[in-house]
Amino acid sequence: MKKTALLKSSIREIKQSPARFFSILGIIFLGVAFFVGIGATGPDMIQSADNYYKKQQLSDITLYSSLGFSEEDQTYLEKQKNLEKVVPQYVLDMHLVEKNEVVRFYSLTDTMNVPVLESGKLPKEDEIVLDTRAKEYYKLGGTFEVQKSDDSENNLKQQQYKIVGFATTPEFIDNAKRGNTNIGNGAIDYFALLPEEDFQMDAYSRVLLSFKNVQTVTAYSDEYTKFMDKNKEQLEGWLESRKQARLTEIKEAANRELEKNRKKIQEGEEQLKKAEQELKQAKEKLN
Repeated sequence: MKKTALLKSSIREIKQSPARFFSILGIIFLGVAFFVGIGATGPDMIQSADNYYKKQQLSDITLYSSLGFSEEDQTYLEKQKNLEKVVPQYVLDMHLVEKNEVVRFYSLTDTMNVPVLESGKLPKEDEIVLDTRAKEYYKLGGTFEVQKSDDSENNLKQQQYKIVGFATTPEFIDNAKRGNTNIGNGAIDYFALLPEEDFQMDAYSRVLLSFKNVQTVTAYSDEYTKFMDKNKEQLEGWLESRKQARLTEIKEAANRELEKNRKKIQEGEEQLKKAEQELKQAKEKLN
């Protein structure tokens, strides 16, 4: 009886104010649709991101070292069973003082962190591809110039490059930022891609790694996080033995250079003594 009375009262209320009833009903439908949409969009966005990462072969981990990485480091890592790819890369931050721009140069790789060309082509020797953010400063076919004073350590082979393309990279999902640095104003304005041959640095700046056990696992998933936590622990164990070995390599290289310079000094001293002796003999003949 009570339910019947409540139903009759509800129907009477709806008839007396149908506009309010349908407004509330519309709000409920919108809320449900929004909730369902959000629930469906999240997995779709994650899947789209994962497809993009796999297509461009985004690294699972990037290793950095203040001592840099050698070919011995690369060979050592390539022997580890769970690593799918090991790709060393040069990275150089440079402040272009005249233009007040901070640029991060990467050596181009075609096996990991593959760039996506928006226009032009990938660079060959003496050519450069710039970040799409640099399109407001440069044009395709133009010249990119580095002042001698900006590259005082001669880390690059030359000062002028032909701009042959503009690209993005899977490394930067947020288009508003390009990372931080300890030069200039502390923020990277844009990146640049050069062939590896255009760098003349003593050691690689970083190593890109991908792991076999996550090749078919979706990024951002709990499973991926679980696998990568184990991979990081495993990687730390692998690298432990390389710390002292890398330091020893650097010391040995420095000692070789020191010995080389010592020999030059010794040879110079011997030549000087010989010249002095010849001068002395010449004076004796004149007397």
